[in-house]
Amino acid sequence: MEPEIIVYPNGHDSTGIPEGSRAPGTRIPEETGASATPDTKIIRESEAPESPSEQIPTEELYPSIENVSADLNAATRLLSLCLENADQAIQAHREQDSIEADDALQRLQGILPELFCCRTLGDGFGIIVNGLMCAFQNLRGAPLTRTQTEKVRQILVKLRSEPFLSVDNAVEALQDLEQLELVIEPPEFSYLADMLNE
Repeated sequence: MEPEIIVYPNGHDSTGIPEGSRAPGTRIPEETGASATPDTKIIRESEAPESPSEQIPTEELYPSIENVSADLNAATRLLSLCLENADQAIQAHREQDSIEADDALQRLQGILPELFCCRTLGDGFGIIVNGLMCAFQNLRGAPLTRTQTEKVRQILVKLRSEPFLSVDNAVEALQDLEQLELVIEPPEFSYLADMLNE
């Protein structure tokens, strides 16, 4: 079977052959403004994305994630588990069940070290996960508030939809955590700062 040829609205196609050089009988009616054969797929302007900056969910961009990257597959799975626990924590906060909320957040925290192993996806990914790990460690067992939990969930949603986000976007996301009085630097930094001040 011959390979499918994609014909674009401007009259060019995926073969790279100029319109006048195509084999006889490949012209389609003039009103479409493109050329085609029986195996040709025509891309019309109405099918084009509305905006080049439109966000595409990870699932649509990579319909078979397991065939793209083992790290991306693992990261997507782990982030889904994190979001499930974050949702349970938020629901528990709504029901004023602080024990269940803390339990769900501890399960979320337990997933983060494994998620950090997927940092080969990019520096931004590693920065976000490391910042979340440090935020939990610096609480020293104290529970997150509902507002803090919702912000953590928002960051996890962003990371799941944009696993290859830039360093600047990662730093910007973590600054939102700092505004909620969460410390995103490693706990050792405070000891090192004290030693340098002595």
